[in-house]
Amino acid sequence: MQADSTDAVYKVLSSDNLIYGPVNLDTLAQWVRERRVQRDSWVHVETANNWFAAGSLDALQPEFEAVTSFAGESQASPLVSAPATVEELRRFERFAPYSNEELALLINFSETVAAAKGDLIIKKGDMSDSLFLLLSGQARARIKVGGQDTTLGNIESGELFGEVAMLSQTARSADVVAELPTRLLKLTSDHFQELISNHPSLAAKMFYNIARLLATRLSQRTAELQKDLSSSFVWR
Repeated sequence: MQADSTDAVYKVLSSDNLIYGPVNLDTLAQWVRERRVQRDSWVHVETANNWFAAGSLDALQPEFEAVTSFAGESQASPLVSAPATVEELRRFERFAPYSNEELALLINFSETVAAAKGDLIIKKGDMSDSLFLLLSGQARARIKVGGQDTTLGNIESGELFGEVAMLSQTARSADVVAELPTRLLKLTSDHFQELISNHPSLAAKMFYNIARLLATRLSQRTAELQKDLSSSFVWR
């Protein structure tokens, strides 16, 4: 599609099915640079009175090319890999309370996927439908604002991630990118619902596991906040 003038008006349909705008081309280009708008995002162009994929708009091509060049990474989703094994899961302390039969069930309800170094496993803004267990390799949670890459934390083997957004059915709050060749166990929300319906005892163990994880993260964050507040306090 041909580029529009800089005073054209646009609206964006986000991954959470909300419409943002109207905005001008400069703002829309900034959203591309911040990765709030992807090539497959739907953009309404007022002059054409129609919706188009953002990647088809000529005016945004330089922005998408600049983002891709800056990122230096693949945008591929994780690919299906050889299934995980019970022995693989046994390496992680979190699965100590599970029987072999329960671990086999969990594997059957899940999908094992692989990501190359630099692949995006989770993309900020996408609607969430899965949680992940990192079987091997390493990943990094990050956000990009104004072209700056800020690390939120590293994810090591045995760690879960993506569980909050999956359970709350909200948009992903950050990217997760593979730092090494990485293998993951992926459980979708649909399959989790099947587990709850058909294997409630296994689902209960998983809920308890997730609750402990969230409680630990909250405790750590509270401790960090208290430390920050203490260091900023000035005695008078």
